Amino acid sequence: MDQELPKTSVASNSKARAGDAVGSQEAFVTRPVRAWLIAMSYWLMVSLAAFVPRHSGNVWSRYLTIESIVERGTFALDGSSLLASSGTPDLIMVRGQKFSDKPPVLSALGAVVYSPLAWCGLRMSNSPWSFVWVNWTLVVTLIASSSAAALFAIRRMLDTVNLRPWLADILTILLGIGTLVGSYAVTFNNHSVAMGLISCATALVYLAACRDRLGWKISVAAGLMVSLAAVIDIPAGGAAFVGIMLWVATRSRGQTMVSFLLAAVGPVLLHGLLQWQSSGSPMPVESRPELFEYPGSYWLTERGRWHETVPRWQWALEFVFGPQGWITVTPALIVGLAGIVAALVGRNRELRSLACVTGAVVVSLVIYYTAFVRRTDFGGMSFGTRHLLPLVPLVWFFAAALLARLHSPYWGIAFGVLVLLGVLYASLGVQDPWKRIEQRGDALSTMLRPLALYPWTTYNR
Repeated sequence: MDQELPKTSVASNSKARAGDAVGSQEAFVTRPVRAWLIAMSYWLMVSLAAFVPRHSGNVWSRYLTIESIVERGTFALDGSSLLASSGTPDLIMVRGQKFSDKPPVLSALGAVVYSPLAWCGLRMSNSPWSFVWVNWTLVVTLIASSSAAALFAIRRMLDTVNLRPWLADILTILLGIGTLVGSYAVTFNNHSVAMGLISCATALVYLAACRDRLGWKISVAAGLMVSLAAVIDIPAGGAAFVGIMLWVATRSRGQTMVSFLLAAVGPVLLHGLLQWQSSGSPMPVESRPELFEYPGSYWLTERGRWHETVPRWQWALEFVFGPQGWITVTPALIVGLAGIVAALVGRNRELRSLACVTGAVVVSLVIYYTAFVRRTDFGGMSFGTRHLLPLVPLVWFFAAALLARLHSPYWGIAFGVLVLLGVLYASLGVQDPWKRIEQRGDALSTMLRPLALYPWTTYNR
């Protein structure tokens, strides 16, 4: 992603790309320094905002695992002094011991970051002040850097779109502050990490394909990153892995495809090994619901027990357009979805391929979460539809591509209004990413709540 894009790639494709959003010579020769400056500035801004811890049962489930790995050498959480006070419901029981129900690879990466802190005496359980510093280090190292990496990747991809460099910079910054990218950059979560990995892997393949240089080195890097995303955020990362794999297969020779698949072996084996140690099977714990049914489990209480209350098609409307909906909290993504459709019928081959991958992954995730997940309160107390967060940067890229293609100030003004609403929602999310919009009583939440296209919610715990 750091290589300068050659002018020759524009000259050889200018006729084929005439009228499309891609192909500007000025854009192709933009150097990556702008992307680096934006990414580093964003990382510093998020680092300051992340000093105040944002907690939830989701976060505590992972933090207890990180602490147990480093301080006791086990995935079992029973020996942690923080277990009782955390109140996390995100637990399973295996062989009479409690474990986190989260995929273990991100917790293992967190343990690598936490190890030198614990060795120096800065432990989670020492004092509240000690925990603040541990939390800040984990968030800044793994989450803020992943969010900044996503912005870097999208800014480099915008080098192929017929936009002024300063406008591409602004759109990249707005991605960071006007979507859930910013809301979850300040708290420990797997979706932000998967987002950074998927965005960088996609940018590598897309930029290499634009230059017709999709070789084995790019495939290895992309395969490693997207497979790591797949074991950290299984639904989004898994769907992205399949999509990018098929894209590589159609744009490269067999050797390149083999390189992509071989690079994916390591993260998959690591996940299987760690999952076996934490749950007794390499399969995700969601495929074994009996692990959640142990004495004292939150999920067996009246509050935690779940009943189907509405047809799944209504839940799909809530998932996308409800008070917490994906489009509700980031309405500018409507333009991105329209941009995907425009790219699918456009003449630019690489943009069309990217649109196929992005569109297919978005559709598959919406179908999975609305039709195949066992219970529909899986978002818990989180702000917005965070499970589609890994795809937000790519959909945002297509919004920018469509604006570049339309060349209309009126469309730009309309997009700006939608972005402003997204900034307001994102500011709520930054304050507390683990509190649902319906349960907030502040003036801004009250003002925004009627704007949901589907105002009903089935959440009842």
